[in-house]
Amino acid sequence: MKKSFKIIISIFMLIIATFGVGCNKEAKPVLITIQEQYLTANATLYDYMLTLKSNNIFDFEVSNGAYGVFITKLNGVENGLGSNPCWLIYTTCATWQDNSSWGTTIEHNGKSYRSTTVGASNITVSLNEEYLFYYTRF
Repeated sequence: MKKSFKIIISIFMLIIATFGVGCNKEAKPVLITIQEQYLTANATLYDYMLTLKSNNIFDFEVSNGAYGVFITKLNGVENGLGSNPCWLIYTTCATWQDNSSWGTTIEHNGKSYRSTTVGASNITVSLNEEYLFYYTRF
């Protein structure tokens, strides 16, 4: 019985070590709803994020990449080693949802959000759209 218990505990610890490394329990999803007071004409999600940052509402860091800016840190939580886990963007806006087989859907506060097809610097935002930043592995 003791040996079986030790084996079960060892397997459990191996699972935690394998899937839990690099995950940050403090990384809560961050929801942005586009509001008129911070919206400018032809703003991208990245522009909107910069406005929120300048108003001390939202904090983030990015690096520039081939596909635009890549969020490397959000509200104090940095991406993991090799950028995995990392901050991914999900939305309710059909224009930017990835409906291919690569797209994923998550639930947050009773709503469904779909992963985006492009990054924050390529998403043009409109009033009342919702964008959810979710810290996860891909």
